Amino acid sequence: SLVFHLLHLPVCLALVQLLTPCSAEFAVIGPPEPILSMVGEVAELPCHLSPKMSAETMELMWLRSGLRQAVCAYGDGKEETEIAEYRGRTSILRENIAEGKAALRIHKVRVSDSGTYQCYFQDADFFAKAQVELKVAALGSDLHIEMKGYEDGGIRVECTSAGWYPQPHVEWRGDGGESLPAMAAPGAADGEGLYAVTSSVILEGGSGKGVSCVVRNPLLSQEKTARLSIAGPFFSNTKPWQVAVWVTLLALLGLLAGAVFTWCRQQKRIWVLSQEKEREEAEKQQEWSAKEKLLEELKWKMALYQPADVILDPDTAHPKLLISEDQRSLQYIHTWQSLPDNPRRFQDRSCVLGRESFTSGRHFWEVEVGDRKHWQFGVCRENVERKYHPPVTPQNGFWTISLFNGHDFQAQTDPRSKLTVVKPPKRVGVFLDYESAEVSFYDAIDGSHIHTFSQASFSGPLLPLFWIWSQETTALTICP
Repeated sequence: SLVFHLLHLPVCLALVQLLTPCSAEFAVIGPPEPILSMVGEVAELPCHLSPKMSAETMELMWLRSGLRQAVCAYGDGKEETEIAEYRGRTSILRENIAEGKAALRIHKVRVSDSGTYQCYFQDADFFAKAQVELKVAALGSDLHIEMKGYEDGGIRVECTSAGWYPQPHVEWRGDGGESLPAMAAPGAADGEGLYAVTSSVILEGGSGKGVSCVVRNPLLSQEKTARLSIAGPFFSNTKPWQVAVWVTLLALLGLLAGAVFTWCRQQKRIWVLSQEKEREEAEKQQEWSAKEKLLEELKWKMALYQPADVILDPDTAHPKLLISEDQRSLQYIHTWQSLPDNPRRFQDRSCVLGRESFTSGRHFWEVEVGDRKHWQFGVCRENVERKYHPPVTPQNGFWTISLFNGHDFQAQTDPRSKLTVVKPPKRVGVFLDYESAEVSFYDAIDGSHIHTFSQASFSGPLLPLFWIWSQETTALTICP
């Protein structure tokens, strides 16, 4: 597998380098300072190449130091994760991979994610790595401070809070800001590694009328404070039973206030929910109206274009593409097929062309992409280079859009244009207007516009182009 190959790569390459003299082709650079992230948020651990170069064809991997399992690895157009606790929470950002930059993104950060990571870049027979440190912090809940009763000639006041990381520092202060001696229960971590705080102090008559509890996170240098004021009669010539009565009365008042507050909050929540429901219904109605309008616009556009019966040309297909019998579907396979070589066949890129070419008029066809994570298609000139790697841009005769990693939509311009697509389309319509020099792409199901190449420099015949580079369950299919 990809992860197995990457995990054993450093050992193999080390043996090769001992036997064969070679010089480093690049270095991997990590951030100079640790990355700080809050529990529950998103963390990004970046690395980049030095000197600056493209890493589009390289294999990438992030490991936890001391472990020989991949947090996340990328190669052959797909990602893998070996550590169970990271599955579904990680991805590798490759938006700037052409500049040699990549990052590991960790969603819903946990306390257990804190530590040192190694990022690897591997190109053919050479690899390099860098170290990235992630520090995780959590600012706990608001402090709860209350009187617990008469004890040792004074009143015991307790302060509690939960959800801190790392273990916080607790301090009690008097009205003058002076520190007070306190009793703290040992900090214990819960199942998620977060610490709870319980600390108390005994206030006597000379302690003043107010006390503050301060809990500080040492990593964030942030703190939370709660203050409690106590009336003088609780301390001066007060017998223990009198103190107990006052404490009981205050506790009952606190319970009553809490009940009233809870009832008011419930009533407010009911009102808010009703408002949200009305707003959601209005938004749904607007959304349906917008979708109907988009579909009507798409139907109008289709009426102006001639439907093209596009089928694939196997004589142009790269040897790693498997073409269906009806010549409408293609899949990527890892096995290199033994096919006759001819000037029309793509050699480096796993592309294939349509049989029919266009030199005039308006034409459209639809491509079923389903849940594929990687694809690229559009149109190209008939005379494009097919034996090596020219940039796939309009300047070289290609007008295409692409999807990477299931969410990164791009128009293949120079430089590339990032596209904003709310929901990945399952079927894409391609519209070619030769005389107007335009190529447009639409979501063929809801009618939303994806991208348009305008003022294109068409010359000579144009052909449909399809390009896939990852082995996935779903085939890329041209709709009849």
